[in-house]
Amino acid sequence: MTAATATAQPDTLRGLRYLAGRLLPLSLWLTVFCGAFAFIEPSPYEYGFVALTIIAALRGMAIPPVVIIPTLLLALFNFGGMASMATIDADMTQVKFVAVSAYLAVTVIILALIIAEDPGRMKIVRSAYIAAALVAAFTAIAGYFNIGGTGDLFTLYGRARGTFKDPNVMGPFLVLPALFLVLDILRGNLRQVIVSIALLAPIMVALLLSFSRGAWGHTVLSFAVFGWLLFATSRTPGSRARIVFSAIGAILAAAALIVALLSVPKVAQLFEQRAQLIQSYDGGAMGRFGKQTIAIPDLMKHPNGYGAMKFRTKFGEDPHNVYVNAFASYGWLGGFTYAAFALVSLFASAVAALRRTSFQPYAIAVFSTFSVVTLLGFIIDTDHWRHYYLLSGAVWGLFAASLRMPSHQTRTGTYAE
Repeated sequence: MTAATATAQPDTLRGLRYLAGRLLPLSLWLTVFCGAFAFIEPSPYEYGFVALTIIAALRGMAIPPVVIIPTLLLALFNFGGMASMATIDADMTQVKFVAVSAYLAVTVIILALIIAEDPGRMKIVRSAYIAAALVAAFTAIAGYFNIGGTGDLFTLYGRARGTFKDPNVMGPFLVLPALFLVLDILRGNLRQVIVSIALLAPIMVALLLSFSRGAWGHTVLSFAVFGWLLFATSRTPGSRARIVFSAIGAILAAAALIVALLSVPKVAQLFEQRAQLIQSYDGGAMGRFGKQTIAIPDLMKHPNGYGAMKFRTKFGEDPHNVYVNAFASYGWLGGFTYAAFALVSLFASAVAALRRTSFQPYAIAVFSTFSVVTLLGFIIDTDHWRHYYLLSGAVWGLFAASLRMPSHQTRTGTYAE
């Protein structure tokens, strides 16, 4: 190898790394934005994430030691799925199910590394996620009211689903961007407040029109946790007063929105039906909760579970409980490591939310959403929700970044101040 060739190779590598660094913000934005298009598979999110992973690899990412924790837990979880699948006569559908889990686990680590290196990239995530939420919200509203004949495309069983396959997924997807917009309302000037309210309105309308009880509960609990944490971490009377008055205004606005929508007979009829806490398919010995009661002790007799997607074969439908599904599809190893991942991620998210850093408001919004999604998993299968893994990546990225920052370098206060 000549000296000129040896010099050219490092120059080429430096050039590739520089180019990847320039492309990373755009690639991150496009990938998060593509999360709205979940009604086709593979979705644009998958292609975007492949590109993001390649760009991040070329750019080069430091690996914080703490990221080893989710990496190990997610690896064991997926190994449990593979071991469970090996005990059954698996077809391509089951192979794909486990492969998707492995791919989504990788997205957690890549996002964590990207955010950990520079938590300021949460601004990119915020911008892209709000744009994605608006696409989902406007298509949901258009579909529900059959604007332009889009009813069949963007609704399911009379409920708005937007660019998602299921209203029960679209609704929770909209919660974090809603919290991001509330942050802007709390910290912005009059013009920013007006713009943020205008963007928040269609998202809240779409949430209601999803008629998802899980999404409704998710929204209420996440907003409550979010408001309480902002109030508790604010250090001036003025900021606390603004939070209190904003909360009162939000409650009044939500009540006015619900009243306005209920004036539409179509909305009122479905709202009355969906507002019941227990639906006909929930209760009873063979309702979905009854089936879980039967399955839990039975799964203790099956160390390898039933095999991927075999719960529905045995009981006629999916478990509607992500933790039961973890034991059923991934065996004991997968079930326990999935539960451990959720618990340690909750801890990591709480630490990042309570530590005073320049990105604390984002950490509070992420914790307020992620903590409720982990609870939502007891009534919904969330294991293949892309935005759950996006949240998980943000949790570990923000946690790693917060540990790296000494207390004397952190900024006191929040965006609400």
